[in-house]
Amino acid sequence: MYLMAASYQEKQDHEKTVFWAERTIQEDPKSYQAMLMLANEIPKHSQEHDLDLEEKLTRSDKYAKGAMDLIPKAEKPNPQLSDAQWAGAKKDLEAQVHEALGLSATLRKKYDVAITEFKLATGPDVPNVDPVIEVRLAQVYNMAGKPDDAIALLDKMTARPDLPVQLKQYAQAERVRAVQSKAKPAAPAAAPKN
Repeated sequence: MYLMAASYQEKQDHEKTVFWAERTIQEDPKSYQAMLMLANEIPKHSQEHDLDLEEKLTRSDKYAKGAMDLIPKAEKPNPQLSDAQWAGAKKDLEAQVHEALGLSATLRKKYDVAITEFKLATGPDVPNVDPVIEVRLAQVYNMAGKPDDAIALLDKMTARPDLPVQLKQYAQAERVRAVQSKAKPAAPAAAPKN
């Protein structure tokens, strides 16, 4: 069932991905992989004005926290993995949990929480940092009114030669937004009423 969910996720069929991932959890309540899939899939396909947004995000957070509880105790899926490789893989899985929690916090407009979660997902102890999460972090910096932090992160990202071209273009566009937000004059203070 998890493979069905993964196949539908690959095909970008959100509804069937959710259906099969939830079926996987019904059959195996310790399937942290299915929980991670749902924790990320749900907020990525949610909109700010969805009438059931809070319900969706609560579900996503529940799956994220369930996965976070299971990952430290998870056994190696392949005995040929060294202990160090498995420890690194667990850090990558935990980064996915933080990404999901960051996505939920962003939709809730809790930007400080989102920044914290995205920083945990891109921290120095994460072996394979996803640059998409770094761009999301820069976006949240902009949303939170912290364009200097966004610019610093994006400059560091775009200097990397291995950054995919499409992502580099997106990062550059986000940097332009940060620079423009810095250039906007502050709103004038309201005149006192007599």
